[in-house]
Amino acid sequence: MIHFGLDDLDNATIRLSAPRAFTQEVSRMVYEFSDEAGKAAYAGISYLSRLGDDIRN
Repeated sequence: MIHFGLDDLDNATIRLSAPRAFTQEVSRMVYEFSDEAGKAAYAGISYLSRLGDDIRN
């Protein structure tokens, strides 16, 4: 987070000002994270769009 120049990590930071490289890095970490057996730990990421809370990505 520090190497991207982000002071805080909250909803507003992610939705409005986080650099694309940061969000891509977080996505990659979630995608590659697995349990002890090597099985994917998550099915994906769900988040509200910066274009409005009524849009879920």
